[in-house]
Amino acid sequence: LSKLVGQLESHPKAVLAYAHSLWVNEKGQVVNDKRHKINDGAVKVYDGLKFAYWAMLPCNNIYNSSMVVFKRTVYDKVDKNFLQLQLFGDWKFWMGVCLQGGDIIEVRQYLNYFRRHNNKVTFKCAREGKDWPELMSVLRSFISQLGLKGIRLRIFRGRWTRDFNRSHV
Repeated sequence: LSKLVGQLESHPKAVLAYAHSLWVNEKGQVVNDKRHKINDGAVKVYDGLKFAYWAMLPCNNIYNSSMVVFKRTVYDKVDKNFLQLQLFGDWKFWMGVCLQGGDIIEVRQYLNYFRRHNNKVTFKCAREGKDWPELMSVLRSFISQLGLKGIRLRIFRGRWTRDFNRSHV
């Protein structure tokens, strides 16, 4: 936490700082997560709008609130409809933070453990088929917020259509 706070304080234009996280199962064993492969301790600073496009639109790269710190003033500006969501509210919130326009800081170091287990709401809803309707709603909001059109919209829809078809085989 102190590393992230320090980074946020040393970059006045930054609105959010996050570290990499290791997923662990109910037995405490590390489960492979392909999103954050680099663990070299480097600190990267990104423009929030660009980060929204390349890091947050394809998937939720900030998937656990314990891996991030952000400025309170940004929270006050984010649309609170994310609070109504059961599964993807965090993704919608982090996207809203990125779209505020400030910088995003990535600390490429595993500073957090994210426990995942089969009884988690996310897995239960996925087994029951309740995840896709909420996900589609969130993705539609991203299309609107980012103004996706033309080829970008086709690529975006194609990727999610492919993922949906793979998950329902």
